[in-house]
Amino acid sequence: SWDASYFVMRFEDQIGTSGNTIENVGDAIHQGLELTVEAEVVKADARERIGSLRPFVNLLLLDAAFLEGPQDGKTPQYAPQYTLRVGARYALNDRAKASLSSVFLDDHFAEDSNLANRTIPSYKVWDLTGEVALWKDYLTLFGGINNLSDERYYARIRSEGIDPAYERNFYGGVKVGVTF
Repeated sequence: SWDASYFVMRFEDQIGTSGNTIENVGDAIHQGLELTVEAEVVKADARERIGSLRPFVNLLLLDAAFLEGPQDGKTPQYAPQYTLRVGARYALNDRAKASLSSVFLDDHFAEDSNLANRTIPSYKVWDLTGEVALWKDYLTLFGGINNLSDERYYARIRSEGIDPAYERNFYGGVKVGVTF
């Protein structure tokens, strides 16, 4: 399957930040293209035996700018030029599922005044998730690893400094369900 979308969002009198000041930063436009492709790479007659494998790619290309106001010509905060998501999902009938996915994010500004010391560098993060149904519809084990490669990055800058993202972390649990 695939999808291609073009979008335009216009903001008037947008509230944003310049240094430590929250103010009307002007009128902005965000426009872009989003492309998604997902494919089934296992033949239909083999899915029952070996499961299904579905690689996917999602690309968001963004052009964002202030059109008028105090930040005219600058880029709005948290508006990376691209966001790329890639990965693959595996499923064995309704019994087991696993997913490996990543997000690659372009560098971008953490505030509307576009100060160099308020830039968030590009980063990439990989996540691995999985689940196994021990007793269909009643008992499922699940778990995952976020930030698989232990990437050191930050996604926000605050007035008191950076807000570091989580290091590699693990989670898991049990789902218990009752169907009526």
